[in-house]
Amino acid sequence: GVFNNLQARMTPCMKMHYATITFNETANNIFSKGEKCRGQKFHYGEVFETTSSDDKKTQEGIPYAISPMTVQPETLKSVPSESDGKIINNCLASFYHLHFAASTKLLDSFVAHALYYSPHRQNQENKVELI
Repeated sequence: GVFNNLQARMTPCMKMHYATITFNETANNIFSKGEKCRGQKFHYGEVFETTSSDDKKTQEGIPYAISPMTVQPETLKSVPSESDGKIINNCLASFYHLHFAASTKLLDSFVAHALYYSPHRQNQENKVELI
């Protein structure tokens, strides 16, 4: 897979809330530094980074090695702000579902990058310009 050093496991408790997401300096080129959007966290799972030691994988218990987003929960004031996500190249993984309608600039940028990097458009002369 894309994230070879991650393991996931299910938990008995659901985690759900809405949040404001801010992309920080480690975000990929689709999302600008400081750009904000809204999102929802809704899952029963946890993700942990794994490391290889003597050809044996061990679970370190550290969620998400690289955190391209800072998240401020809106609906549950008891939930603290957190860093979230994992990013490799142009792939962003997170338990947060992004709400693109809350930021049309974010949506336009995401679609422009998807079209720009599409393998179906690689040999076309009329490539889309990035926003």
